[in-house]
Amino acid sequence: MSLILDGAMGTELNRRGVNTELPLWTADSNILYPDLVQSIHEDYIQSGADIITTNTFRTTSWTYKRAGYTDIISEKRAKKSLYSAVACAHKASKGSVKIAGSITSLNDCYIPSNFPGRNVAIDVYGQTLDWLIDSGVDVILFETMGSFEEIDVALSLASKYEKPIWLSVIMKDAKLILDGTPIEKILFLAN
Repeated sequence: MSLILDGAMGTELNRRGVNTELPLWTADSNILYPDLVQSIHEDYIQSGADIITTNTFRTTSWTYKRAGYTDIISEKRAKKSLYSAVACAHKASKGSVKIAGSITSLNDCYIPSNFPGRNVAIDVYGQTLDWLIDSGVDVILFETMGSFEEIDVALSLASKYEKPIWLSVIMKDAKLILDGTPIEKILFLAN
């Protein structure tokens, strides 16, 4: 059985006039432009997507802290953005397609050496996964991961939930992920 996954959310938001600067990228779009986020999901569903990806790529308290918010405001804003993103996906889906809850690396996914460490990852991924599960996603999707240690933490935490877990990695070459870890080591973690 083959399934069609939707396309990029950030690219579509940019194309439709939303400024998506790092570190938040598209996270605030869920709060400021929920109708637009929902509309993009609807367009992907109309184009034949069987699975839509929530606009939660950067909706973590860690990302909001990096954007300069206090700890308390970061957590509140991240939670509001994440729940809004999943609500947009549910409204667009109307139960017709599966919803994948997206999480990415904590810092720049193209620079694995920026991984802030296991303790930060355990806290942030744990919180984000709890919110995603509570909000009703069908699949947990870790996107653009390039650090073995970060993947290890993410998959370990996600394994306690009774949801399918999907992993998207960035490759350095045909045999190594971005941080130089052999892909076989990642495949071992995923089993």
